[in-house]
Amino acid sequence: VANQIRAYIIYDHGNDIMKFSSVSGNRLTLTDTVAEFETANYKISGSATSTGSFGELQVRGAGQEKISLFGNAQQFINFGDAADSNTGMIQYDHNNNQLQFYANATNILRVLGSGFVLPGSDGTVSLGSTTRKWKELVVNHVSASGNISGSSTSTGSFGAGYIDNKLGIGTTSPVAKLVVS
Repeated sequence: VANQIRAYIIYDHGNDIMKFSSVSGNRLTLTDTVAEFETANYKISGSATSTGSFGELQVRGAGQEKISLFGNAQQFINFGDAADSNTGMIQYDHNNNQLQFYANATNILRVLGSGFVLPGSDGTVSLGSTTRKWKELVVNHVSASGNISGSSTSTGSFGAGYIDNKLGIGTTSPVAKLVVS
C-alpha cells in the first residue's frame, strides 16, 4: 500500500529515549547510556554491560569485513558463562604490544610485538601432551638449558653435532669425555 506508514521515529521526552521503529517493531533505541539494536530474534546492546542475549553475531559483506576494538590500553574478547565472565580470553595490550591467549583463566600463550611466540608463564605450558602430540617441529636453531630427551629410538638424522663436555651413551652419568655402556 503506497500511503501506509512503514517506519517512524519517536522521541519520549519524559524518559529521554529516542526510538527508530518499523511496522514489525522497534529497531534502534537510544538513551543517554544505551544504544540497542533489535531484530525479531536478536538484541545487541551498546551499554557498558549488555543484558541482551543472542545466538551469534555475524559480520557479512563483499570482503574485508572486520570488527575493530579501539582504545589506549587493552582490548579484550572474553569467553565465559554466568560463573566466570572471562574463563577464556583474547587480550591485546598496547602498553607492551602483546597479544595474549587465556584458557581456563590462565595465560597460555603470548605473541610479542617482536614476533616471538612464548608461553604465558615460565615452565607451565607444554607443546603437546601425553595424548595429543605435534607431528613435527621444524626449527632453525635449538638452544636448551636443561635436558634434551626424545624417544628410545630415533628414525631421524641429526647431521653433525658438538658436545661441550661429556657424552654418555646408555648412561646418564658419564665419567669421561665419551662413555658407551
